[in-house]
Amino acid sequence: MNVFDFKTLKQDEVDFVIPKLDCDIPLAIDPFLLYKSRYDNFKLLHKGILDVFNEGVRQFASGAEKRARNIIDFPEVKEIGLGYGRVTKRGSGLGSLLNQLLIDTLVASPDLVNRGVKHIEEMQLLSLGIGPDRISDISGNILKTFLIDYTQRQSQLWKIPLQSNVPINHAFDFNDYEWCDGYYDLPVNGSGEPILLVPRWIVRVLPWINFDDYVKTEFSLFLRAKATKNNINRMQANENKKEEIVKISRSEIERIDRYIQTKEKTAYLALPVELKTEVSAKRSLGVSFIQWLKNLSPGRDNASEYQSRMLEILNYLFEPDLIDGRLEEATILGTERRDIIFVNDSEKTFFQYIRDHHGNFLLLFEAKNVKDLSPENFNQTATYLGDKTGYCGFILTRNSLSKADKIKSISLYNNLKRVVIALDDQDIIQMIEMRNAGNDPMRHLQKRYREFMVSIQ
Repeated sequence: MNVFDFKTLKQDEVDFVIPKLDCDIPLAIDPFLLYKSRYDNFKLLHKGILDVFNEGVRQFASGAEKRARNIIDFPEVKEIGLGYGRVTKRGSGLGSLLNQLLIDTLVASPDLVNRGVKHIEEMQLLSLGIGPDRISDISGNILKTFLIDYTQRQSQLWKIPLQSNVPINHAFDFNDYEWCDGYYDLPVNGSGEPILLVPRWIVRVLPWINFDDYVKTEFSLFLRAKATKNNINRMQANENKKEEIVKISRSEIERIDRYIQTKEKTAYLALPVELKTEVSAKRSLGVSFIQWLKNLSPGRDNASEYQSRMLEILNYLFEPDLIDGRLEEATILGTERRDIIFVNDSEKTFFQYIRDHHGNFLLLFEAKNVKDLSPENFNQTATYLGDKTGYCGFILTRNSLSKADKIKSISLYNNLKRVVIALDDQDIIQMIEMRNAGNDPMRHLQKRYREFMVSIQ
């Protein structure tokens, strides 16, 4: 059994939360980050969570309680290593308790059953025993097949060894609409237990929709509108105030509706947690990238290394604005492709602009470890741009462009309306230095884009 040492990775260079093999990390999967995404694939994941949960609600409403209990079944997902207050990953056996709490909440909330669930995070507001970690467990169970696929891709990318035929229990089969067990190739810990990697762009310390926020905002306004000052003080001092708040919310579901509407309207403020890396370690990583770039020789022999290391550097520079970076697979004829593709789900102005203006829900970086680019390099990159990826892309190369290269890139825009911008070693080094200094390297991309657009006028 080959156990990978995750301590050899730096959080700033990878797309996932680096797991701790001996204890849980106090974070939670927040399904709202999938809901607010502009990328259809992520929206579908959120829809899947809601569809499964609401199917259980529908079965419950129709009197098929046994079938409802079969669907509303969310044990702890100890494979993901997220949670609060647990020293080890053995789990606290709260899966059956969570399931009963969910059923009890439906029993006590007929208005919710009739309306359906808009966000599973609502269950925090309507149940005494459901908190952020339980929302994470519900999400983790339904997303388990996605997390398995994601873990396998990231393991291939980072050369994390996989153990064959590792048992995974309780993954949802959307074809049969049933929970199922299976065997998968996955990384394992020292005890042989499977590890599922979690994208860091879907985790927060608290979900965007949470009980404390609900009490401070919507419910507080309700109290001020309906109660005297003495009643407000009584509620605030009441040790059992959650029980009273839950009771009122269950009977007046419109309170939840108003709160949810506010959270949806301010979705742009919902951001994944910024996973901190010590400043010294971050700078050390940046310095090592610069040194590697200066030492690497251009040429075909180092093309694969250049491709993979540039993905690490782009993660370091732009995560979590550009996320889920992937190395494209070889074509059907076996010829190598040097594409690096990111999902552009950023709230920042420049990334929003190219998404809206050029259709870049995805952002392509074409890695060319060559001394000088050729017209064919520009043509090849332009062919990768289109409705699928968007009409703006970048070529990563070693040296600054010749005048002929610049003319070629301008002609591609004039003839095909494709923006192809080259970034050389000096561009990359400058962005790394900006990141090391605590500045946003996106500004340099924006500058290079502006220079290109000005040059074509």
